[in-house]
Amino acid sequence: MKLKRLFIIHGKTSTVEKHDLGHNCTFEQDKFYGKATFNLSKASVVDKVAKFTYNAIGSSTYAAVKAGFTDPKTDQATRISFKISLPSKQDGFWYDNRIDKTESILMEAFFDPVCPDSRDSWPPLKRALNHYGSRVSLVVHPFPLPYHDNAFICSRALHIVNKLNTSSTYRLLESFFDQQDKFYNKATFDLSKASVVEKVARFTSNAIGNLNYAAVKAGFTDPKTDQATRISFKYGCVKGVYGAPFFFVNGFPLPGAGSPLDYKAWRNILDPLFSPAGQLKTEALHFFM
Repeated sequence: MKLKRLFIIHGKTSTVEKHDLGHNCTFEQDKFYGKATFNLSKASVVDKVAKFTYNAIGSSTYAAVKAGFTDPKTDQATRISFKISLPSKQDGFWYDNRIDKTESILMEAFFDPVCPDSRDSWPPLKRALNHYGSRVSLVVHPFPLPYHDNAFICSRALHIVNKLNTSSTYRLLESFFDQQDKFYNKATFDLSKASVVEKVARFTSNAIGNLNYAAVKAGFTDPKTDQATRISFKYGCVKGVYGAPFFFVNGFPLPGAGSPLDYKAWRNILDPLFSPAGQLKTEALHFFM
């Protein structure tokens, strides 16, 4: 994302400059991922990319390039763009082992574990789930937003735990929601990726309790958990998800994406679906909207 952002920063430079930058990035990619940046903080990576950009282009000053990384417009412009392969199994975590049945209402929630709006939407949704019981089924899909620090690492932790013990997945999700401030902004800005992974792995094993730290840490070197986390994100993109939280009921998206729904809103959405008269009323209303 940082490399894509530097193209946005240079959006007003000449075509030749952008071509030169693209050429250099293509042939020197190994400077910017894997081991090359694993032990660097986010601040250090930004500085590294800014200096690389300045050296590659030459005609732009380093100060101007570095300033571009603090410009919210370049951040906003970088947030849109992706290869899709078919997964071997369905994505998501089923709540309370209520796997979808034809007679139940299927609810899907796309959550970012370090997103405040995702956090705020969970208590009223959980209350609704408890109210309707087996009449509804919920599957949560991790949707790590690229502009939330460490969202991918925390989402990957959910996949790791789900693979080790499915009964612990929602406990970990709630733990992330309760202590989000440990994983973004100043709390991790000067930490390397390796340090963040270590921090998330220890938090995960402590939050769950019955999982071995070594097993959790090993999960972060398992390519299958990396792939599963990518599939979750791509699945959301295929469904048209562009923020979190994002909800679907029986396959249809709900309005107000990116904002929490309170308990009353969930009752207003779901109650009519259990009443034939109410369902007709809802359908008639939607027909005229």
